[in-house]
Amino acid sequence: MKRIIYFLFLFVYGCANMIAPSGGLKDESPPNLTKVSPSNYQKNSQLKSIAFIFDENIAENNLKQKIFSSPPLEKITHKINGNKLELFLEYDKFKEATYHLNFNSGIKDINEGNITSELDYVFSTYNTIDTLSFSGRVVDAFSGLNTENVWLLLYETTINDTLVFDKKPFYISKSDSIGDFSFNNLKNLDYNLFALNGNDLQYSAGEKIGFNKKPISSLKNNSTIYLFDPYFNFDSIKIENNLKIDSVSKTGNLLINLKKAEPVIILLYKNDEVMYLRSFNDSICRINNISTGEYSVKIIIDTNNNQKWDNGNFKKKENPEKSYIYNEKINIRENWDLNIDCEINGD
Repeated sequence: MKRIIYFLFLFVYGCANMIAPSGGLKDESPPNLTKVSPSNYQKNSQLKSIAFIFDENIAENNLKQKIFSSPPLEKITHKINGNKLELFLEYDKFKEATYHLNFNSGIKDINEGNITSELDYVFSTYNTIDTLSFSGRVVDAFSGLNTENVWLLLYETTINDTLVFDKKPFYISKSDSIGDFSFNNLKNLDYNLFALNGNDLQYSAGEKIGFNKKPISSLKNNSTIYLFDPYFNFDSIKIENNLKIDSVSKTGNLLINLKKAEPVIILLYKNDEVMYLRSFNDSICRINNISTGEYSVKIIIDTNNNQKWDNGNFKKKENPEKSYIYNEKINIRENWDLNIDCEINGD
């Protein structure tokens, strides 16, 4: 009898320490499109609605704010039911063009929130699917940083510049997280390119703008457009060629090799605060007696050599002076000469 009780005790104790099975691997796959109706690349179609079927239930990821059409439509609305997305399209007027619907990561799965990043739809209102493209990058002219969520606008060259931002562009695009943009399905024409960082396609005071001085072609790629605030004034940070150095500070020196001589302004930042400003007109720029520590380096191409950054002028079609950020922070060490190469393009 004692043996039987001992055996039962071991059995119950062992069961109490068993580990429940896990729920399996986490789903990290985004929803996959299994069917679209009408099918992609329709011709001679002014579509009013499109249905997208996915392999799992979906939800919107700020779809209303993210989705856009190029050329722009009057209105895009949507409805989601389970694994089905329906789009409803409204036109302001008929245009013979190839329309490109960009979902801009606006769809995710309903359980894990995995985002579908590559999803678009193309159709044409006439008998051709246009296939030409144009791409580039948006850079903030003063900070030198690549800029995301900026509207890029293409207008036919027949449109007067004074009507820009008041009239709908022919094509639109938006810069991504690293400042890159692309226009797809373009007609073979020349266009004027503009940029705007507002929420819509209309300019409001305080927003930044940009433009290409010359018309661009859909047969040419890789253009950089510089964004600027027309009302920003840099005069308040006029350069002083005197560095205020604490006599007891530990210091080092910086030598920047620009490869070629041209007028530049060099700024050293620490925690987003300008610590040093110097103007140069040489290929080798030397700054002595810099307090030790870590700095960011910005170089402004001082095109007119007036020792300050000059803003752009939209009416005169004058672009702002360009700025460049050195690709990593520098570390100034005591009694040490730091040499860095920084090849820039002032054209």
